[in-house]
Amino acid sequence: MIGIRNGWNGLIDDENKILDRKNTSGIIDRGGTILGTSRLSPFQIENGPQLIFNGFEKLGLEALVVMGGEGTLSITSKLFKMGL
Repeated sequence: MIGIRNGWNGLIDDENKILDRKNTSGIIDRGGTILGTSRLSPFQIENGPQLIFNGFEKLGLEALVVMGGEGTLSITSKLFKMGL
């Protein structure tokens, strides 16, 4: 499993982390996120959606599990409708 750092930024900038037992052990009682967050919308930057698609392909992902609020889910829905 691959964790994408800093939300959509991480998919654009190729910032990711392998999530395995070793580096996720002991995080259950920690607050916050081990991956970071971002307020970036790929629809607010030039070629943003294409950059997301490129990052997805570069990592060889088969699926994307996205966690966030209404904005994150809205962006995800738009990207899904575009073929992600």
